[in-house]
Parts: sequence; C-alpha cells; structure tokens
Amino acid sequence: MKNFFTTLGLAITVLVGSSAFMNKSASGYAGYTGSPGESTCGNCHGGGSSAVSGITITSNPAFSVNASSQTEYLPDSTYQITLDIAASGFTRFGFGCEILNSANTNSGNMQNQGAGVKFLTSLGKKNAVHTIPKVNASGAVSFTFKWLAPTASNGDAIIYAIGNAVNGNGSTSGDFVLTPVAMSVVEGTPPAPPEDPTGIKENMQGVSRILVFPSPASDITNISYSLKQTKTISVQLLDIKGTVVKELYNKEEGPGEHTQILNLQGIASGVYFIKTSANQQKVSQKLITVQ
Repeated sequence: MKNFFTTLGLAITVLVGSSAFMNKSASGYAGYTGSPGESTCGNCHGGGSSAVSGITITSNPAFSVNASSQTEYLPDSTYQITLDIAASGFTRFGFGCEILNSANTNSGNMQNQGAGVKFLTSLGKKNAVHTIPKVNASGAVSFTFKWLAPTASNGDAIIYAIGNAVNGNGSTSGDFVLTPVAMSVVEGTPPAPPEDPTGIKENMQGVSRILVFPSPASDITNISYSLKQTKTISVQLLDIKGTVVKELYNKEEGPGEHTQILNLQGIASGVYFIKTSANQQKVSQKLITVQ
C-alpha cells in the first residue's frame, strides 16, 4: 500500500510539472529575436516546415522613403507597428520584436501593446512578445503595438522581428520558426511648413479621412474619404512589393463625403495595400484578405 501511494504521488507531481511547463511555454520570452548577440525561437522550437511563410513590418502612419530609398521615421512621432506573420499549414503563432539603435540598445519606446501582446525586458532591452499563441485558421495573424520614435539626433533604429508557428502539441517539436527580419529606419527631417502669408494653414485641395473597412476582408471591402474639391480618385490594390494587383476604382468626384465598395473577388489571401490617389496626393493603407 505504501508503494502505491508513493507512485501515485510521483505521477501527480510529474503531471502538475508538465502542465505548468506547457502553460508557461505558451507565453513569449524576451531575448530571442535574432538581434545582435541573441538567439532565436529556434533555440527550442523546430522540426516543422511551411511551404509559404513570411514576416511583414508596417507602420501607421506609414514610414516615409527619402531620395536615397531609405525608410524614415520622424523624431518624437508615435507609430503603430504591425507585424503580419504567416506560415501555411499552421494556425497558431507567436512572435518577438525589439527596436534597437546601432549601439544595440533601445531606440525610442514601445508602448500601448495591442491584443495578445506584452512587454518584457532582457539584458536591458525591451521586447514585445505574445501573451499566448494567436490563432487564425487562415495561417496568418497580426500583432500590434505603438512605438514612440526617439527624439531628434538620437540616431537610426532597427526593427528586429521573429515569428514562431506552433502545432499546439504541448511541446516544442513540430513547430516552425520563421526567418527573422530586420528593418532599418533612419531619422528623417520634418518637412518645412508651407509658406502662408495669410497665417491660415489650411489645405483645401486634398483627400482626407480615408478609411478602409473591414480588414481582414473577403470578397469585398469599403473605402470612405472626404474631398475638399472635385478630384479624380484612383484606388489600386498593391502587393507588399508595391506591384499593382488590381485597379479597384477610378472616377471624378465632387466635394463631400464618399464611400465606395471595392471588389476583391479572385484576390488570394494575403497582405496588400490600398493606394488612393487624388491628383498628386497618394495615401496607402494596409488590407488583409482572407478567402
């Protein structure tokens, strides 16, 4: 009888310990983004494969591109950073992200984490990681947080990101670690204010209040915007490389609020951009499609 209780107690201990390990491992860890001096999620996870995978980093407002084709941020500006992580054959995803300068220390400040995101610190560096794996049957998920860019003359920033597609078997086997990406963002110069001898800074020419909804979208989505003057509005669907996939709308319209239905039939699932042009003004917004 004594041996029976001893064995039962050991079994309970092992079961509780394993459960605690799986629950703990479901949450993200800091220090595995693949930035200089760091390992990756592949330090533990691996064994799986995916035919199509990738990580895309975008911001809202969008980072600008200078004459040297460098991506720029404006000092002291707040950006919403979105990481789109996709891996075919998987439905559960985690991630890790750091934003560092050339000295390998924090650049700016991560803040206002989105759903499923938390902040951790490793070796003095702030990380954004998943709280629990985010689930999506389409094989792609998004994680968001806000980033307050550094003050003027504080140098460039590098966004390091990694994704981990997991199979949910309670261990690290059979998972697929996506190739880490690094996006360099150089410090930009705020544009000089336009000359305005009247002292009234007002743009009566452009398109404003552009909103694309819903996203993710399937066969259709909508775009709404406001015009101050009559303009020819062109709406295009672009892939992540900037190639035009489809012309969605082109028409001259008068001043006021407008809403158009955009046809997405035949568009494969993925991450795209809706580019809206009104004469010389161009605005791009991200759109995720799920078919």
